[in-house]
Amino acid sequence: MAIALSSLRPGAAKLYGQYESGTATSNGAAGGTTVIDTNLARFDDDTFIGRWLRIGSGTYSDQERYISDFVSSTGTLTVISAYGGQILSGVTYEILPWPSADIADALNYATQTTYPTLYKSVVDDSIIINNWLKNASFETYSATFTNWTLSGAAGTAVQDSTTVPVKHGSYTAKITRAGTDTILTQGISEVKALEAAKDRTVVFKCWVFASSASQACIAIYDGTTRTKSDYHEGQSRWELLDVTASIAESATDFRVELRVETTNGSVYFDDARIYGLPDLYTYTLPSDFSRKPAEMYCETYTAQRSQDYSYPYFFVPGNYWDLEEVGETRTIRFKALPNTSNHRIRLIGQEVLSSVSAEIDTMEVATEQAQAILYPAAIVYLLQREKMRAGAKDSSTYDAELGFWIAQLNNGKKTHGMPSKGRTLAI
Repeated sequence: MAIALSSLRPGAAKLYGQYESGTATSNGAAGGTTVIDTNLARFDDDTFIGRWLRIGSGTYSDQERYISDFVSSTGTLTVISAYGGQILSGVTYEILPWPSADIADALNYATQTTYPTLYKSVVDDSIIINNWLKNASFETYSATFTNWTLSGAAGTAVQDSTTVPVKHGSYTAKITRAGTDTILTQGISEVKALEAAKDRTVVFKCWVFASSASQACIAIYDGTTRTKSDYHEGQSRWELLDVTASIAESATDFRVELRVETTNGSVYFDDARIYGLPDLYTYTLPSDFSRKPAEMYCETYTAQRSQDYSYPYFFVPGNYWDLEEVGETRTIRFKALPNTSNHRIRLIGQEVLSSVSAEIDTMEVATEQAQAILYPAAIVYLLQREKMRAGAKDSSTYDAELGFWIAQLNNGKKTHGMPSKGRTLAI
């Protein structure tokens, strides 16, 4: 579950007991210095002085001002400086104890102080043991596929998640031919990879979905010879294509190709793998992780044998792998993991909750956890800041209130904290 900033902000303010919202019942002053809501007549004069009035709709949505006066009999809120213009009847508003930006800052600060009691779960299964291909399930894309190169005039290659059932992960690579053959290529041209491939028999496999027969294939190219797979049979279904090539000692290049030929239209590719190269013992930690994953699992057998990917994983004990950090580079190193070549690795981690700034930004936390842990942590931050601003002379007025919210926070951690992950079992 996740909660948007538009709900987090009122939640924190309500828990602190200083939140109101409503809708203007008549037009405010022409100069933009008042908001009028007769429904506020139940409050005494001056009740809202010192709070912040945030506009939630209309021309001046998201603008907020410090409240300098409140007249109960008319429901008139006056702000210390004008909005961009007149606040009209029907405009929604919020009354907050602090500026909304400060509340967002406090919530973001709270994500740090409540970790690992609160966290977002991160799962990644992009690593395939001994698969030298990068971005092999086409999950990383920004205008182009990372690590892949497109060729073919007018042809396109984009991510797709809805047109056909995705074979693995969240996306497929949708390659469209328009006039000329369109090819998506990954060149494994690093010196160590090219040298490793020489004088070896290499197998390249990829799932392919095509509607037309003899339209799609995959290939291996070594700088001289291009070896193609059989063509997809069409029939609008997934087929696992494979091609085997012997890489010559004199090879000058080594690349794999996803090819859409002869017939215009779109073909879908997913979960590409290459076999036959030397074992890899190090893998770049996926970008979603900022620290060592809590748990690791490995497929029980090669996933491409399963048509629906309903395969089990087994737990990988911590003595089989470790995380190496050199500067900003984080690398997973396997010490030993026998009989797992071409098996997929699943990493599970616990990361700090996402920060929020825009109204639609969300934090990965349930309502009861926000109320019991996140909101008290944010309130403690804001009150501590107010105490510092008050100076030594007046800071004592905040002590009792801070003590209350710190106690609330500690109690919340005990009763609503998320279950900790991480097994250190060694075999």
